[in-house]
Amino acid sequence: MKVGRDKRIAEEIRREVSQIMHFEISDPRLMGVTVTGVMLTPDLSLARIYYALPGTEGRKELVQKSLKKSEGFVRRALAERVEMKFVPRIEFFYDESLEIESKINDLFKNSENK
Repeated sequence: MKVGRDKRIAEEIRREVSQIMHFEISDPRLMGVTVTGVMLTPDLSLARIYYALPGTEGRKELVQKSLKKSEGFVRRALAERVEMKFVPRIEFFYDESLEIESKINDLFKNSENK
């Protein structure tokens, strides 16, 4: 595989899945979900799609279940948009990096105020 090819494919998948989630899925439980990144396995058979959502209190499990149910729809829609011999299976994972970043920023603010 050429260097960078998997990154280009991952970025294209991220862009297309984001469009699919915002404009084609009408599930109100998925309102505000943002696709933050895609990691592909080396053989391109699996795409791990990372997402973030505002106000995660109590919504995380509900959103994860809803995304799990929509995996087939998203994969079929992705197959129509991305030119690949085989469209990878997809799995959704909650991206905790934004929460961690927020906690770190809060710690810095608290340390500055002392």
